Amino acid sequence: FTDHFLEELNVKKVALRENRQGLYTVTVAPNMKTLGPKFGRHLAEARRVVESRSAVELEARIARGESIAIPVEGCDAVLTLEDIRVTRSYGEAWAGAADGATIVLIDKRITPELRSEGIVRDFVRNVQNLRKDAGLDISDRIKTGYSTDSELIKSAVEKHVVYISNETLTTRMESYIPEDAVVQIVVEIEPKHSVTIAIAKAS
Repeated sequence: FTDHFLEELNVKKVALRENRQGLYTVTVAPNMKTLGPKFGRHLAEARRVVESRSAVELEARIARGESIAIPVEGCDAVLTLEDIRVTRSYGEAWAGAADGATIVLIDKRITPELRSEGIVRDFVRNVQNLRKDAGLDISDRIKTGYSTDSELIKSAVEKHVVYISNETLTTRMESYIPEDAVVQIVVEIEPKHSVTIAIAKAS
């Protein structure tokens, strides 16, 4: 379902890894809310046991749904899953989520090319909304005009004019607001980067 992921999630590439080694770091800490009542005066020893265990091993066992029973010397109680807090760190460049043995990571780094494409997608979305506001038929061709002081938006639109035209059925793109515009809107596509977009039905 790679194509489905690419389209629905608006990502460029999907890669599958057979193992999670090197994707993130793991830390394990004792859950003091459950350890206290359970271990009482043996709390310090229970905490030491948790902190001495391999974080990677505990995380892997939790991911597999295995129970964890770790005896604490001098006490009849044992450590269980609820007594352990596992934290995963994916680094500054990645966002991550875990569900059992499955880990999903998304690269958060935005290159100039990705930023430009994001602006254009937002531009297209607003043109499509204008088409609906104008009550146009799905097959109607349009003229699209825009006006902005943002060089970022200008550059993105000029670079992707063919894509915009194909997606919105625009036969003519103008860098000004056409006199025969039937609807228009002012939108902030990025913070401090606004644009006026207008459309007219193509003759």
